[in-house]
Amino acid sequence: MGIRQLLIVLIILLFLFVPQFVIAEDSDWLSVGVRGGPSAIDKDENFNMLDVFLVYGLPWSLNLTSNIALNTRVNASLGVMEGGGDTGVIATAGPGFVIERAGGSFQLDIGGGFVLMSEDVYGNQDFDEKTQLYCHIGFNYLIDRNWITGYKFYHLSNAGFHDKNPGLDYHLFEISYRY
Repeated sequence: MGIRQLLIVLIILLFLFVPQFVIAEDSDWLSVGVRGGPSAIDKDENFNMLDVFLVYGLPWSLNLTSNIALNTRVNASLGVMEGGGDTGVIATAGPGFVIERAGGSFQLDIGGGFVLMSEDVYGNQDFDEKTQLYCHIGFNYLIDRNWITGYKFYHLSNAGFHDKNPGLDYHLFEISYRY
């Protein structure tokens, strides 16, 4: 069994057996913000990304301890990606998870999903396809009740589904308004 098949089986098992331990809460729009940053690793071209993002809270959470919870959400964004003298539109959507302590100021933010790009070639960098996948890990700092700042290490690639898979990593810095 390959790694992809094993991952699919693990996700199915997670959804079959974890719901009995999960607490359902109200879902709602959580935040809106802007983020941007440079590519993390030198490739054929240097890249920059800037986007607007929305976060929608899902009604499921898991209490990891008496005061630490894993919360679920959907992340979506629309922005621009620039590299090699070319600029294109990039849109993303996918699930996310935040681990946070009740009353704490820091959150661990993990997520991933689907990417649609208007261009697949930026200068000398050929992504081989306009549809990609992304994942990120980072942290958020809650400045006050309504404002959040954060950092994400963001990876974009086609996950080996196409002949070429150059991938791209970003350091993204963000600020958002929490409802």
